[in-house]
This record gives sequence, structure tokens and C-alpha cells, in this order.
Amino acid sequence: MKRADRGTFLTVVLLLVAAALALVILTGTVWALANRRGSPGSSLRSGPARDPSASRLSSGTVDGMAILADIGTLRIPMSRERSGEPSVTVVLTPFLPYPADDVAFREELVSKTRSIRAAIRAWFSARTLAEIEALGEPGVKDALLSEINGLLVLGRVERLYFTDYMALD
Repeated sequence: MKRADRGTFLTVVLLLVAAALALVILTGTVWALANRRGSPGSSLRSGPARDPSASRLSSGTVDGMAILADIGTLRIPMSRERSGEPSVTVVLTPFLPYPADDVAFREELVSKTRSIRAAIRAWFSARTLAEIEALGEPGVKDALLSEINGLLVLGRVERLYFTDYMALD
């Protein structure tokens, strides 16, 4: 076989391989679109709202909202009701959803992550376990949202999720 014939042969083989690969991709795409088994709206909750699972939150989006997970797990010693009582520590991991297409608001949230952590720490450390229990988790979330939104200029956080929320003696 001549050198020119070998080059032409390799070109034809490569074109056939590329065409076969394109055909496989096209067939797989058409098959996947034709056999959709998803049901739109099936992830919508009915009944009382619960926080999404940790895996959904760490995926970066929940219900069309992006998730700020940079706050991390906080361990905050709380105020004592009376001197001599054992110290109670609250452990929580907050997540803040925000509109996924709002880049400026995301930048503000990221730049104020340390301030948000400090506000959460200050809020919990100024309260006793009895005060926190009296508010309940929804009341705590509302109060923390008020503190967090007081720091923000470009938007508001509407919800707050916890994956960890417990008091340790």
C-alpha cells in the first residue's frame, strides 16, 4: 500500500468512527427524551414545610434556588440561665437559598459570610436554652432571617434551612 493510500484509508476510518459515535449520541439523546419518566411538580411539597435533605442542599440547588452553603457548621456556647449551670452548646449548619440568576446578590452573600456567622453566633450566645425552646425552630429561623437580612443590601433571604440543629450539654 502506498503512503498516500494509507493516509486516505486512515481518514476514512476516522470519519466512520466519528460518524458512528455521533449516531450513538444522537440515538441515546432521542431515546432519553422519548422515554421520560419524570413527573413535573413531583418534588413540590404538600403539608408542612420541612428542610430538604443534606444531600439536596449540598447539591447546590433546591426548588430552582441556588444554595449558599459556605457558612458551615457552627458550635455556639449559649447563655446560662443561672450561674453554676452547665454550659449548653448549640450545633447548627445553616443553608441560605437565593435566586440562582442573581449574581450580584450571591457575591454580597459570599462577601458577608463572616458577618452572617458572627450574627448567628451573637444571636444564640445571647439566649438561654429555655428561650430557644420557647421559640421553636420556626421562631428561631424567623429571628435569624431578620438578623441576616439586616446585614444585606442587594436582596433578602426568604428561607433558612438547617441540616444540623441540636443542643449539647
